[in-house]
Amino acid sequence: MGFRVLFYMMLIWDRHRREWENQNAPKSERKFPPILPIVFYTGDRHWETPLTLEAMMDIPAELSRFVPRFGTLFLGVKSADVETLTGTKSLLGWLLRVLQNENSDKESLSRALVEAVSFLESLDASEALQKREALVYLLMLIFHRRPVDEREELVRLVEERTSDKEVSTMAETTAEVLLARGVERGARETTIENILSVLSARFPNADVNPLKPALEAIADLNHLKQLLLNASLANSFQAFQRRL
Repeated sequence: MGFRVLFYMMLIWDRHRREWENQNAPKSERKFPPILPIVFYTGDRHWETPLTLEAMMDIPAELSRFVPRFGTLFLGVKSADVETLTGTKSLLGWLLRVLQNENSDKESLSRALVEAVSFLESLDASEALQKREALVYLLMLIFHRRPVDEREELVRLVEERTSDKEVSTMAETTAEVLLARGVERGARETTIENILSVLSARFPNADVNPLKPALEAIADLNHLKQLLLNASLANSFQAFQRRL
C-alpha cells in the first residue's frame, strides 16, 4: 500500500506537469499541489501491514535516509467507532457507517440506513446531486452485498424515508442491470463450454483445458459466439489457437 499511495501521488503530479507543458505555463507558476494521502480500509480483518516504503525494503540503516517518506492517514472503516465516522457531519461519514454494517444482521444495517437517509434529508437544495449519488450508492450496496430475500424490504426502508421520488425507479434500474449481467454471465459461461466441447469433439488429441482462461478473459459475448463458429470451422486445433 505504501508503494501504491506513492504511485498514485506521482500520477497526480505528473498530470499537473503535463498540463503545464501543454499550456506552456511560466516556470514561476509550476508549483505542485500538496497531497493528503488517506487509506480507507473496508476489510473485516485487522490491518497490520505498515504503510511505509521502508517496510518493503531490506536495506542497511545508513541507506534509509534515501527512501521517500510521507505521512499517510489511515481509517479502518469496520473497526472505527460511530463518532469517528459521523462526528464531522459529512456525507461520506454516513455512507461509511452503512458500509461498516454491510455484513451485519439486517436490523443493524437497517438502523444504519435509516440514520444515513435521515442525514441525506437534511441536505439543502444545493447538494441535490450529492444526495442522488448517495442514494444510488446505498441501493447498489443493498443489491450487491445483501441476500436476495432482504432486498425488497431494505429498498422500501430507503424509499419511505426519502423525499426523492425517483428511488423506486433507481432500484428497478439497478435490479434490471444486475439481472442482465447475470443472464450475460450465464450465456458467456455456456458459450465457453460449447467452444471447448466442439474443439474436444473435433480434435480429440488436443488438450483444450489451457484455452479456458483465455476464453474467460473475453468479456464480449458476441466475440465468444464468433469463436464458437470458428471452433466449428477451423481446419486444425492450431488454427483455432491462432484465431484465439
